[in-house]
Amino acid sequence: MGKVISDYLEAALGAFVLIAFLYLSFHSFRVIENSIISQKEIEAASNPVVYQTKKESDYSNVVIGKNELISNLMQYLDYPVNIDGLVIKPEDYFYVNFDYSVIKDGNYRVTYQYNDDGSIKMVFYTSQ
Repeated sequence: MGKVISDYLEAALGAFVLIAFLYLSFHSFRVIENSIISQKEIEAASNPVVYQTKKESDYSNVVIGKNELISNLMQYLDYPVNIDGLVIKPEDYFYVNFDYSVIKDGNYRVTYQYNDDGSIKMVFYTSQ
């Protein structure tokens, strides 16, 4: 009889330790997650610019080659493109069917035309 009670208490203690371990594990994961989130919020509030790849002024009057121009065109367009007077509208454009031979060899200056709200209205590629 004493052995049965001893085995029962041992199993109950083991179950209690297991449950306590699982509870503390999940609790510590939540505490760590909350501390990481709060640290990110503190960092974002103290330093609004985390990284910067290019300044906006670096995008105006960029000169690219014909190959880069073609690679820019080999996707769906978000806004109209003007290549030396040839206007390509996004709704009429499918990059697979486009005749890329109409693009002359050489370099192209890239300029942007903006709407009043600051969004891009059209991209101009002018041969140099």
